[in-house]
Amino acid sequence: MITAVAPDHELGKDLPQRADVVVAAGGDGTVLGVARRLVFSKVPLAIHPLGTANNLARSVGMPNDPEALLRLLEDPRERALDIGVATGSWGERYFCESAGVGWFCDALQVEVTEDDKEPARALSLLRQSLQAYEPRHWTVTIDGEDASGEYLSVDAMNAKYFGPNLEFAGDAEPFDGRLDVVLLAPGDVAKLGAYLLALEEDAGAPAPQFKTRKARHVHFALSDGHLRIDDAVRPKQDAPRSHFADLRLLQGAVRLWLPK
Repeated sequence: MITAVAPDHELGKDLPQRADVVVAAGGDGTVLGVARRLVFSKVPLAIHPLGTANNLARSVGMPNDPEALLRLLEDPRERALDIGVATGSWGERYFCESAGVGWFCDALQVEVTEDDKEPARALSLLRQSLQAYEPRHWTVTIDGEDASGEYLSVDAMNAKYFGPNLEFAGDAEPFDGRLDVVLLAPGDVAKLGAYLLALEEDAGAPAPQFKTRKARHVHFALSDGHLRIDDAVRPKQDAPRSHFADLRLLQGAVRLWLPK
């Protein structure tokens, strides 16, 4: 039996018991909603990207092509997809793309809303927020080593892309059991601003190189209690805040079907 998955609230916790393979037809939020229910189950996941950004689909090379989807269902190439876990006082939250603190997290809280998903609009707002953002000191440990300092943002990437197709870690692979931790320094403002402007004019604009470290575990001290998890900020409004966040990967947690 093949189950095409509807919006997140209709899935149910018993999804693995109801399907032989699950097709997540939608954007990154739908893919995450499905993937977290398939963690360490025997049921494979296939993606039909229908969202605005489709960051995970882009990262794993899944085209927006119904014919490609049909071909992979007939003869799939299977890979073991890593799923991120962010832990704080608010509990555990899964992520597919990335999690982090700083500029982009603040922009999602204040500048960018659900109505700003159109890439050009989102990029323009992000560029404006970058111009006004003041780098801050972040207490960060990466695999137990102190990496604290002044940063625009610190983003732990499981996939190559996040947000409106921002490519901060071109070498990130959601199959390698490692997070690519991107450390944006205050001196990266001009480079990042130029990249955002270039993306407004050309969605295929090449990404700059940023300082990146491979890691299995990242720990933040959250001075403001907020963490970006994919394209959501936790905790939600009026929920208890956390003074820390731990990021790690569930290596090979989901069976992902891709075209050959």
